[in-house]
Amino acid sequence: MVIRLVQIGAVMPNGYRTLIYEVNGNRREVRVLDRTSAAVEPMDLLIMADPGDPMDVGASIPGKVLSVLVEEGVAVLKGQPLAVIEAMKMETTVTAQIEGYVAKIFVHNADDVKSGQLLMKISPHTVS
Repeated sequence: MVIRLVQIGAVMPNGYRTLIYEVNGNRREVRVLDRTSAAVEPMDLLIMADPGDPMDVGASIPGKVLSVLVEEGVAVLKGQPLAVIEAMKMETTVTAQIEGYVAKIFVHNADDVKSGQLLMKISPHTVS
């Protein structure tokens, strides 16, 4: 493998910089935290859902959150729609894998999400 550093971008206000590099002639880029910079804005943390935990509701595809269909504290049933994500003009509905109530919502309408990103947590308490 031949890896070549092409460019190191300037530090952004959130403390990250973009590195551009090539792997076997194919250009790639990655954002990395510059720990030596004095970031002036808090960093955005991307929390990923645990695919083995039915209480973690993760994004099934990368895209934009069209709508969050529930609120924190609301009871949900297994299979109930929780959110709608749009990618490339196609909509995907994210559903509850367990019965319980919405403990915490981590995204809002119009947020961009990555595949597997944690959208919300469900408490496993049964719904009466």
